[in-house]
Amino acid sequence: MGTDFTSLYIGSARTHLLVHKKILCERVPYFKAMFDSGFAEAIYNKGIFPEDEPSAFDALIKWIYTGKLPAMMERIVLIHGVEEETRTIWDPIDVCCLADKLCLDELIIATMDVWIKVLKENHCMPSCEVINTAYLSTQAG
Repeated sequence: MGTDFTSLYIGSARTHLLVHKKILCERVPYFKAMFDSGFAEAIYNKGIFPEDEPSAFDALIKWIYTGKLPAMMERIVLIHGVEEETRTIWDPIDVCCLADKLCLDELIIATMDVWIKVLKENHCMPSCEVINTAYLSTQAG
């Protein structure tokens, strides 16, 4: 894995992720270009992504390390095991937008596969609001 790490600062709160630089650069050409260059990111050994969601980067990093996306949903037991709530750990639109920015078509496909599986398991479809958000979040072309 290598012993050299790089820092990534994500979102407006600048959530800090410490990642193996070698793995990051081997698996994502965008990061190789960023950290194997004369760019400020290479000089200071850090990348800043204020417009991205930390949960999308968490999913990206787990995908980089394992080749698989983490679970998208999680069940939480409330009030002494009587009630259950399901929450989204990472948003597929955020992950797809990040993957598009990083030119990771394979991650876009993996994200869509996970999202479709979750939708099928829950017998639902994305709402018009979700579809509109996805449309507005993606680049033209």
